[in-house]
Amino acid sequence: MDKLNQNKRKSILLIALKTIRLTKNSYSAWVIAGILGSILAILLSISTETVGAFSNSVEILNNIILAFTAMVMGAYALFQALLSDELIFRMSEAMEDENSSVLDELSNSFLGTVILYWMIIIVDSILLILLEIVPRDFMISNNLIVCNIIAAGLMFVYYMIVFRNIIEFKNYVVNIYNVFRAYNLMALLRKKREIK
Repeated sequence: MDKLNQNKRKSILLIALKTIRLTKNSYSAWVIAGILGSILAILLSISTETVGAFSNSVEILNNIILAFTAMVMGAYALFQALLSDELIFRMSEAMEDENSSVLDELSNSFLGTVILYWMIIIVDSILLILLEIVPRDFMISNNLIVCNIIAAGLMFVYYMIVFRNIIEFKNYVVNIYNVFRAYNLMALLRKKREIK
């Protein structure tokens, strides 16, 4: 049983990472996240208030992720409410690729997005606690340039990952929109059949 749970945890983590993996379709999202992350990391690393400014930005981004998580959960509840037997059947028949149906892809998109947001919320919570402990004038080294480079590098990684996940919300919204369109189309077809 423990082996089964371990495989499930690995599988869930893989689904989450697959949601944001670098592909031809996600390349522009990674580039945008990288540009935004670079700008913020550079600006904050040369600030005289790096620790405080970074702490504030983590809090702001955490609030955005919390709001997006609530929206994803609400949208998924709507998605589940709209699913009729016929729509489930049609979505399970429609193949996204040779290994998965549209229904599988939508479910994995939801799960991956929520797990990623959950992981960011945990990391943000830890960061916010640690940043409260770190003195505002903290320096890793006596060399200001070294400190700025280290700060910029670490903040860049953080911002790029968070912005990439924020951008992923757009994909989730498009998926839910397509489900609403499919639901409306199925309702229209059902009405046409009733009229005939």
